[in-house]
Amino acid sequence: MEENSKNKSNGLIKKIIGVLVIIVLTIIITLVVEHKFFVKEKTETESKTTASESSNIANESENEDNDSKQEKTNKIESKPNKVLTQDVAVTESDKYELTFKGSEFSKKVEPPVLTSFYSYYEAKQEGHSYLVIKLDYKNLQTTDITADEVANVKVKYNEKYEYTSFPVIVDKDGDFTYANITNISPLTVGQMYYLCDLPDEVVNATEPITAYVQVDSETYEINIR
Repeated sequence: MEENSKNKSNGLIKKIIGVLVIIVLTIIITLVVEHKFFVKEKTETESKTTASESSNIANESENEDNDSKQEKTNKIESKPNKVLTQDVAVTESDKYELTFKGSEFSKKVEPPVLTSFYSYYEAKQEGHSYLVIKLDYKNLQTTDITADEVANVKVKYNEKYEYTSFPVIVDKDGDFTYANITNISPLTVGQMYYLCDLPDEVVNATEPITAYVQVDSETYEINIR
């Protein structure tokens, strides 16, 4: 009888120990799983934070580049143009000497020297005239320059209407010739005429007319009216 009691007691103890072992193992497994989940979540959070910080850095860098480009653009746009005054030469070292020789409106543009046979230009449309802008260009370079590459001249009326022009050059005999087939040699002056076709409404008005002469990287202004 006593032996049966001992066996029952031992069995109960084993059951209790087994239950405790199961509980302990469950707690350990739970802690391990939670730790892994915490580590994974922390890693993902840090990864997201790093990605976000990298994105912010990239955006800041891009904004700085854009600001730098805009600042350069503003500097270029805000650079004042040089004003050409009649018979006052402007020199760009080792490149050219530019002199504004005057302007006029004309239905018929004639060369400086009139002979029995000479070239001239008449306004192509009725009710139109030419604005003639005369420039002397002295070539200070060591090589020839083609006359039609000397300058690009545009005309603006009333600060909003823009017109283009085309160049002709005076030859050694005082007659007009084509700018695209004529070279200006080193230390030689080319007499350039820039012809801009304008409606007579513009010619006869009183609002301002400004010519913009672009030579290389420089832009010059001429106050026509």
